[in-house]
Amino acid sequence: MFSKKNKKKGLVLFTRKGFTLIEMLIVIVIIGILAAALIPRLSSARGRANDVARKADVAQVAAALVSYQIDRGSFPSSAGALTLISGNLISAGMSAIPEDPNTSRVFDGIAWWSTGQYSYTPITKSWIPANGFILMAGSETEWWSNWISTGNNISSSTDYVNIKLCKIFTKWTASNDGNGNCGYVNLSQLRYIYLY
Repeated sequence: MFSKKNKKKGLVLFTRKGFTLIEMLIVIVIIGILAAALIPRLSSARGRANDVARKADVAQVAAALVSYQIDRGSFPSSAGALTLISGNLISAGMSAIPEDPNTSRVFDGIAWWSTGQYSYTPITKSWIPANGFILMAGSETEWWSNWISTGNNISSSTDYVNIKLCKIFTKWTASNDGNGNCGYVNLSQLRYIYLY
């Protein structure tokens, strides 16, 4: 900083040519603090966005399966990744089979799972085999999850009434007490299932 004296009015004027080093350091520290606070939120926002896309994909597939059942009188009997029943879904009006938004992520404990796929399993409903179904996707956040993989996968012989959905999640140990309380060890155990 430097000053000039105005001769006419007797005033001292101060003019600046730039920022001082201390001012620049303060700004850099503030930007660093804001970035450190926002980066974790942005990464969890991506997971939530992926889960929203998964839920929409699964709802679209479920609608096609119901349409298929209305036309044919039964659900597809093959359990597995959606690619195994792609012909059934296309005949029910789907133009393409959706894939998981995160095609590289591997989820443990899903029967017939392959990377980047959703899974389909016909189940027993009202004591009739293949009278219902579940669609399953691995989720990235608790917010969109309603199931915990504890090593016991849902199979074609599972009865509809035995599938208990989660309401509360605790990161502690893999468990599902059947009353809506579920625990998980890591994110790969979180699931979203569509139960019909």
